[in-house]
Amino acid sequence: MKKTNLTAVAFLLLFAVALFSFAETKTEEQLSLSKAQSFLTQQAFDKAIEQFQKVLSLNPQNDQALFSMAFLSFQLHQDYDKSLYYASKVSDNFKNKYLANIIAGHCLAAKGKTDEAISNFEIALKTDPDDEDSLMLLGTLYFSEKGNPAKAKHYFERLLQVSPNHEDALLGLGLAAQSDNQTIKYMEKLIEINPNHPDAYATLATSYGNKGDFDTAITNYKKAIKLSPNDPYNYQGLGLCYKDKGNSEKALEFLKKAAEINTDSNVAKEIEAEIEKLKK
Repeated sequence: MKKTNLTAVAFLLLFAVALFSFAETKTEEQLSLSKAQSFLTQQAFDKAIEQFQKVLSLNPQNDQALFSMAFLSFQLHQDYDKSLYYASKVSDNFKNKYLANIIAGHCLAAKGKTDEAISNFEIALKTDPDDEDSLMLLGTLYFSEKGNPAKAKHYFERLLQVSPNHEDALLGLGLAAQSDNQTIKYMEKLIEINPNHPDAYATLATSYGNKGDFDTAITNYKKAIKLSPNDPYNYQGLGLCYKDKGNSEKALEFLKKAAEINTDSNVAKEIEAEIEKLKK
């Protein structure tokens, strides 16, 4: 089954532009496309952009140039507005129109326009129902931005049908699960696939903590910290587990460590509040 991501889009872009270089008689438009392809293979992206812009000055409806500009504007410069402009101009008849929808989806998600991003990813799936990038982003957006774990689960499960060992899909399913036992099941499978996945251990620890099994939670938080020593959330979780076990000394040690490396002002308030409670 196909895996489509922005790297794959880049290769498709190169391939599609390269097709023009085999024409026996080249117009100025085709010559510019051929030059753009050559510059892309040399990673001379600014020169490639100049050639695509030249193509568009000759033919503003050239789908290949529009699509290429949408991709390059996003990937190279994170210029979401410019990328969206070019992506919106790509005609519905363009063979890889769905890839333009994927690029637009990424841009809209980055701009916080969740509903429009979802719409573009869902349109892309109509052309390629197994596109991993769209399935993953839809699951993430429905869970993180829309607060709809059931819908998120639907897309993560579809992604696992396409790619059974997809780590991010398993993590997403664990986070979107309706019970700690389900979360534990997904995290154990994820750890089987990747024993060095810190978020899997942290999520596992949270679920065991919710179930009151603080010793197992502590064990897993320590594994997460070993793999990701600069994540304040793991120190915070570990500190709270020691607090729930009645070990105030250890709780303060790890909560202070969390406060030391944390950069999120909202989390800082939570940590400081817990530290003050323990000091009383």
